[in-house]
Amino acid sequence: MVADYFICLLCGYLTVDGYFDGTGIRDAANGGYLEHDEVGISPDLSKRIDVWLEQYWKEFIKGFPDRDKIVELDDEGIRIAHRLKKRIS
Repeated sequence: MVADYFICLLCGYLTVDGYFDGTGIRDAANGGYLEHDEVGISPDLSKRIDVWLEQYWKEFIKGFPDRDKIVELDDEGIRIAHRLKKRIS
């Protein structure tokens, strides 16, 4: 389950995570996932989240064989969370 490996950073009331079939942005206060346009993020950041999720899910399906890739994806999740936090602050 991806929940064991996801990156989760609180950005005010939002959580950035790599849960399977999520949007990458979860409403930590009220529950549920938010569409990127609901949060008002740029098309660039939206695409970045989509690419990150796709890469994370591919690694999940393979069973996370490459620890270096997971660290790289976790680092990207952290960078995404910081960009999101700047956007909503």
